[in-house]
Amino acid sequence: MIDVFQDDLQEVRTLAGKAFQKRISPATLYRWIRRGANGSRLEAVKLGRKWFTTEDRFREFVEAQTEAATAAQSSTEDTDGSGMPSDVTEDELRACGLL
Repeated sequence: MIDVFQDDLQEVRTLAGKAFQKRISPATLYRWIRRGANGSRLEAVKLGRKWFTTEDRFREFVEAQTEAATAAQSSTEDTDGSGMPSDVTEDELRACGLL
């Protein structure tokens, strides 16, 4: 649990912007905090009108997202030896900025 008196709190919007090097939608940030994504929630506290978390909690959330995505990917991998899921094309990966 976040301790507002002991932990180094940072605004969620600022941490997400630094981590992803772009502005993340406020609706996405709210969803991460309230409902979560892929089975994990971003632990945060609301002070006034803003949400705050710690770098450690944000890192844990991102790592949980990565683990969930990796687990989902390994269950859909193709057996042709390419290492790419059979339902993903290079064009789709390029469009997502992964290639």
